[in-house]
Amino acid sequence: VLQNKIKLVNDYILIVEEWEYLRSDSVYNEVDYEKNIVQKLFKSNLPVNATFLSSLQAPLMSAPYVPGSVGGISLTSLSSSSTFAQELVRTMQMMVPPEYRSLPPPKKVVLGGYYEHLPGIKFYFSDKFSPKGDYFSSIFDDSYLGVAKELSKRKRYSGEYSIFSTLSRPTESTREVFKELMRNFTETEITLPESLDELKFDDIDLTKFKKEINEDSQIQIAKAHQINPSINEEGDKEFRQTIVRVKNDLDVNLSDTIKNDAERDAIVRGMISPMQANLKRLAQSFARSNEEKLLISNHFTSARNLIVDNFSSFVENPDFAEMKDILMKNTKNKKFDLVQTQLIMDKKGQATREIYDSLKPNTELFADIYDLQCLLDGMHKEGYVILDINKKYHWVGKAVDFRSKY
Repeated sequence: VLQNKIKLVNDYILIVEEWEYLRSDSVYNEVDYEKNIVQKLFKSNLPVNATFLSSLQAPLMSAPYVPGSVGGISLTSLSSSSTFAQELVRTMQMMVPPEYRSLPPPKKVVLGGYYEHLPGIKFYFSDKFSPKGDYFSSIFDDSYLGVAKELSKRKRYSGEYSIFSTLSRPTESTREVFKELMRNFTETEITLPESLDELKFDDIDLTKFKKEINEDSQIQIAKAHQINPSINEEGDKEFRQTIVRVKNDLDVNLSDTIKNDAERDAIVRGMISPMQANLKRLAQSFARSNEEKLLISNHFTSARNLIVDNFSSFVENPDFAEMKDILMKNTKNKKFDLVQTQLIMDKKGQATREIYDSLKPNTELFADIYDLQCLLDGMHKEGYVILDINKKYHWVGKAVDFRSKY
């Protein structure tokens, strides 16, 4: 910064010829804080298991932004938008620095005021944060459409964009709805099978929780956001091995519910592709929590455990018992059911050849590609699928009605 003083009669003015924009959270760099305060606050105020605590903490710690991809950690909880759930999320908003919050700061600090630095020299300060800084969003919606819109904003955001969302449980119990649930499970890095509303029965005092929050949690989170955990050759090998383990975990967890090997394989393949990026971001979040700059085996193990524990609880959730009963029964039209699964799990759509090549190694149901085409023609005629200009099929079926509710 170049500062020149120019005398005009009895007054001085300061001319700033060059300046540098700093991250709005860089002011926390040199400030001391209590280590692991975020974990301590959760443990002392929320009597829940370790997986639940890690799930809540991950969006706060976030994950680095990667150009061409996304940054941050998104979480969805299948619970109602109750007063308790909203108050818990507001409490979490208080834990992050004001620069990150989706909640607007008080009008008084936005308007700002003068501060006298030296006699005759005053600075005007106000809290107007950069719109491109790290962001922590909260969404409460009865429909998945609200979450989808927020995820779309995240994809367009060139920075870290964490999301904490709640939505109602599905009201229908069909094979299609269950497959939609499997696909949406990977849309966010974390899907909580437990309802936030259940916590209110544990005598959780959110007023006490809020009073215990101080600047230490904000400082820990701000400093964590400035750590960009990298991966070396050894870590990359561990990451790839972890992906294989997660794929096997998903298959085992679905084996009792989805008896058809080809159908189960289609669901697992559809989930594992987006889950790879999710797992890496979760590992980075764990590394940040430990203030470590290199991804190692422990971080990938923690990320895998978090995903698998939540998925296992999700599949075993008693609210989905009726769906599981339907899935465990043999379908009358295995061909239709298999193609339905393939298209539901791939939002981008697939051409006939792509569907056939994906299913061929796992099924002998289709005599050849023309057999599959006949089925697709029938599904298109009945309105279950649509065909885009690129000759790719997209599943619609009852999904339009389903998304309007969930």
